[in-house]
Amino acid sequence: MPWIGKIRWGGNPAPNDLVCRRMTAAVNIALHKVAPAHVRIDPIRRSPKDNLTAAAALRADANMLLAFKETILQAARNHDQSIVEIRANETGNG
Repeated sequence: MPWIGKIRWGGNPAPNDLVCRRMTAAVNIALHKVAPAHVRIDPIRRSPKDNLTAAAALRADANMLLAFKETILQAARNHDQSIVEIRANETGNG
């Protein structure tokens, strides 16, 4: 599994799955405008602790996503302003 980029969720209730899918699409559209073709995210998921977790797509890793941190945060915050931070969280090396 690729490295994981984790978007921390603020104090508001976690979004439903439809909002997560829309947020994933918005982030990937924003990345398409500024990043190389392989720098994308897999679908955003909610963790049991209501964090939003997005895996880096195949051939990308968290460091590549973090290079476009502001683009990702801006696109995600268009769907919910309570997203406060993005950080890397390694879960495996592929």
